[in-house]
Amino acid sequence: MTYEIDPNPTYTCIGSVRGRCGHRHESLGEALDCLEADQHDCRQLGGGAYSDRHIVHSDGSLLSDDEHRLLDDLRDPWEVIR
Repeated sequence: MTYEIDPNPTYTCIGSVRGRCGHRHESLGEALDCLEADQHDCRQLGGGAYSDRHIVHSDGSLLSDDEHRLLDDLRDPWEVIR
C-alpha cells in the first residue's frame, strides 16, 4: 500500500490530562512506541488509570487519513488482548 505522507514530518503525543510527551518523534512508528509505553505505564498504576494521549504532528495539527491507515498497519494486533 502507498501512503501520501509529508516526507519530513515530526510527531508528538498529547492528551488533555496527560499533556505532551515532550518528544519530537521522527516517525509515526516512534510516536506509536511512545504512546504505547505511556498506555502501559498508566495501566500499571491500576485503579482503571489510562492514558488519554494521542498522536498529532509536532505543530499540533491532526494526522491525515493516510497517516491513520499507516498507524493501523503499525499497531501490534495482539496489543488489544494484552
